[in-house]
Amino acid sequence: FDGCSSLENIDFINNGKITEIADYTFRNCTSLTTVTIPDIVTSIGANAFSGCSSLATVNIDLNNSQISEFGASAFYNCSALTTISIPASVTELSNTFVGCTSLESVIFGENSQLTRLDDMAFWNCSSLKSIVIPANVTYIQYSSTGVFSGCSLLATVTIESESIYQTVNGTNNGYLLQHATTVKVPTSTVNAYDNSYLESETNFTPSTEIIGDVEYTVFTKVGA
Repeated sequence: FDGCSSLENIDFINNGKITEIADYTFRNCTSLTTVTIPDIVTSIGANAFSGCSSLATVNIDLNNSQISEFGASAFYNCSALTTISIPASVTELSNTFVGCTSLESVIFGENSQLTRLDDMAFWNCSSLKSIVIPANVTYIQYSSTGVFSGCSLLATVTIESESIYQTVNGTNNGYLLQHATTVKVPTSTVNAYDNSYLESETNFTPSTEIIGDVEYTVFTKVGA
């Protein structure tokens, strides 16, 4: 269906029997507004929905979805997309939501197994205001473009309380948090941020906050 610019609706009968949405399957279906991904789909391929500029709603059942992979640029330039649910079984995101300029909410499944945020995962998601980094993330890509580059409204980054993210490179942290005004990390892991961008008093000032029953160190950007 690559380039079917008048395609408005996709109906998977009885939740469908398709287990994979292959690379480029619905690329540039510019009239498509809504899609419901069948629970048995395990993979959404590279560029599967790229260029679907009217796609505002992607329904994924976090309780039952079997998706374990979002391919590179799977939702590239889906500029109408406002919310995305990422099942707990997904382990890596790379270039996935580049140019999703209306994306405001990213919801990770409970007990997310996400371990990597690779280059440009949320590049130019200019409506994204806050995000919670799942506890199992151990790697956040460093590059000149960065995971959140262009997220000009990103104000709050919260690291999940059971975080195992233990090592932070100062430059990496700069790219990760270049637009954030508030960064919340579990106090139990705060040593991971020694000598990092956050620890510089010229950039952020620390305080403490209890969220639930967990103590967080809250870094607030100077002058924010």
